[in-house]
Amino acid sequence: MGNGNSREAKESRRSKLRQKLQKFRIHRRHLRCSRNSAGMVIQRAVSAEDFSGIALLTLIGADMKFKDKWLACVSFGEQTFRTEISDTTEKPIWNSEKKLLLEKNGPSLARVSVFETNRLSRNKIIGYCELDIFDFAVQEPESACKSFDLLDPTASNVVGTIFLSCAIEDPVETERRFAKRILSIVVIDRKSKRLVEELIDSKIVLSMRAIYQSKIGLRLMDQGAKEILQRLSEKQGKKMSSVESAQKIPRFLEFFKAWKDQINMAEVKYPLQHFKTFNEFFIRELKPGARPIACMKGDDVAVCAADCRLMAFQSVEDSTRFWIKGKKFSIRGLLGKSTVNTNAFLDGSLVIFRLAPQDYHRFHVPVSGVIEKFVDLSGSLYTVNPIAVNSKYCNVFTENKRTVAIISTAEFGKVAFVAIGATMVGSINFERKEGEHVKKGDELGYFSFGGSTVICVFEKDSIRIDEDLLVNSGRSLETLVSVGMQLGVSTRTFARSTLT
Repeated sequence: MGNGNSREAKESRRSKLRQKLQKFRIHRRHLRCSRNSAGMVIQRAVSAEDFSGIALLTLIGADMKFKDKWLACVSFGEQTFRTEISDTTEKPIWNSEKKLLLEKNGPSLARVSVFETNRLSRNKIIGYCELDIFDFAVQEPESACKSFDLLDPTASNVVGTIFLSCAIEDPVETERRFAKRILSIVVIDRKSKRLVEELIDSKIVLSMRAIYQSKIGLRLMDQGAKEILQRLSEKQGKKMSSVESAQKIPRFLEFFKAWKDQINMAEVKYPLQHFKTFNEFFIRELKPGARPIACMKGDDVAVCAADCRLMAFQSVEDSTRFWIKGKKFSIRGLLGKSTVNTNAFLDGSLVIFRLAPQDYHRFHVPVSGVIEKFVDLSGSLYTVNPIAVNSKYCNVFTENKRTVAIISTAEFGKVAFVAIGATMVGSINFERKEGEHVKKGDELGYFSFGGSTVICVFEKDSIRIDEDLLVNSGRSLETLVSVGMQLGVSTRTFARSTLT
């Protein structure tokens, strides 16, 4: 009778779990509809109708019959995960948590295999077990950790024991994690070739979406919010230049140290106590040599102008197809219709350097040449965040306050260097003068507090941008780069090499 009650209790818990997940599916379906109505596009491998939840399966360790280096692999439907390789032991410890996506009417049986790995037998399977994820997950909390016999795949005899735990992630937590993903920006680090998540406070992101990705939000901007942003940016700029603002520096550093250690103080020219205001720290200089310049002796190689997230397009048409969604964007609008001769830049190549608050905020010359002129263009102070840039209702680059510098070069023709202000940017400061000769990699100026952007426009067919940057941009994926990294090569170099 005791066993019968146990089975009934277990079945009851399982039934409640399925009901809970069914409610969660309905909740997710409702959320998806509301998001779509707001114009948001969310990509995921499993549709909302099929999504049930996430099982957290932890591979704790194993007890094997001989010493070796061990790894475990989980197969669940089409999902496959593996642990790290253990030290040489007969009792490997992994403590590796794997997230299994549960689908409506999908698989429930998971297979866990244990492999020995050494020079003689590379990843040889020693034993395996199979478990029903739902049965395992509905156990009482005190029995959540369970041991399973590992069977020899050839003889079915027991070759060891594996210790596992499993739980279904709470639907609210799943939704929170999901929201966290859509409230972040993912970029690819050019050095490591790995994806890096750039998190932004969720309230700020939701506010930006409400303002920049809707007609109503932009209408409010037209009815006075622009002036509010202007005054707010000016006020914040003054605040960050006060002596009291220096107290914010340690917290700022601590935040970005906790998040992937994004500010490297070892590169900074002066020690922390040197900075008397937050803005002094924000426009910090780096030590000589901290940013090597690619092909320094070759003026036919252009380099990245800032520590930033970069988007590069061989033509303006590509930039509007993959990234800039503002309906009124044009080269003439960007450079100023009446102050710069824009004909040479029409359908030229375009490179966008987006600086985040944690970045080194001095910008550098991408090409060697002579500065012909500076042109200041007044405008708004919209955010330069991709949320605004990707909005069809907003024209960030042609409406924001900006300064255009025209650089005349021997290898690339004329290059337009556009420094664009943004929300909370106190000012745009250039340190060079008209008529001055500049060498690529030279410091050109800096932005005071806030995020900001530089855009370089090259004459049509004057530069061959590096392939990796074009490929990432074609996927609407920003590339994390540093000052001095190679950007591209003059097409004249290719022409000369072809002739020879």
